[in-house]
Order: sequence, then C-alpha cells, then structure tokens
Amino acid sequence: MSFFEASFCKYVADLKLGMSEKSVFHEFHPDAEDLFNVTCDLKLVCEKLRDRNQRHKRQVCVAKL
Repeated sequence: MSFFEASFCKYVADLKLGMSEKSVFHEFHPDAEDLFNVTCDLKLVCEKLRDRNQRHKRQVCVAKL
C-alpha cells in the first residue's frame, strides 16, 4: 500500500462520519472496491474508473498446469 493509499484510509477513518472505504469506493464507482482489492493501487482505480457509467471489464486468468 502506498503512502497515498494509507493516507486515504486514515483520512476516511479520521472523519468519523460512519463511512468506510467500502462506502467511498461504492459512491465513486460500482467496480472501484473490486479493482482496488486486486491491484492495491488507488491511483490506478481513480484513473481507470473515471466514468461511473462505464463498467470495468474483469479479466479471467486461467492457469495451465
């Protein structure tokens, strides 16, 4: 987790408004939490999900053994 992301989480927690990161992600974009959980990159989430009406395409990775 980058300094920016840690600061964001601390900022939301310090607001004490009863909002969690999950609430913020949901208000920003329906796919924001999922993308953040995969990438752990808040900047990437903000850049890729600028348009709330455009859904993020999930990529399925298949491992061949």
